[in-house]
Amino acid sequence: KDFNYLTSKMGADRGLLIGVAYQNFDNNASTAVDGAGNPTSIEYGNADAFKSDGWTVDASWRGDGWNLFGYYVTSDGENFANTLEQQSDGWLVQAGFMVNANTELFGQYQEGNIDSATWANGSNDMDAFRVGFNYWPVSGNNAVKWTTDVAWAGKSLAAGGAGASTSGIAVADWDSTGNGWRGDQGTNDNQMLLRTQLQLLF
Repeated sequence: KDFNYLTSKMGADRGLLIGVAYQNFDNNASTAVDGAGNPTSIEYGNADAFKSDGWTVDASWRGDGWNLFGYYVTSDGENFANTLEQQSDGWLVQAGFMVNANTELFGQYQEGNIDSATWANGSNDMDAFRVGFNYWPVSGNNAVKWTTDVAWAGKSLAAGGAGASTSGIAVADWDSTGNGWRGDQGTNDNQMLLRTQLQLLF
């Protein structure tokens, strides 16, 4: 139960959780087709792919008011004719500790690479560092939580969906999924953002 949240409250038991996963799909034999009669592709693992495989490993270690978490993920995607291949990988580490019964400070660093990919704007690398806090008005109760963090991305962030890459089937998803980042123009870099949210559980 202690691993249901990345936060480890004061008084929590010490524990270690390790996970390993593998994914694979082959859409070349799919009955869903596009306008040319070819099987439809799937944007997955930084590739607009018909075939993909990848794996990830993660670990979470926590104790009395502190937690450490990290993961590594890699994937390979191929196009319909298996003539183009896109490899990508990334990793993340983060840590948090309770300064009192109501407040947690945390920090996180992540880095990703889409091998040899190019776009009109942005690069094929990303890195981001963020620090922030979680605050619970009622200690020991997750019904109300306020989270705020400041983040910095040192490299130029690409915003490339399917067909946007100038080098094949690469897809960049660094500015989507509600994370607050925006695609950079040209080679602009050093993007910063401030996020804050109030979470209510019913």
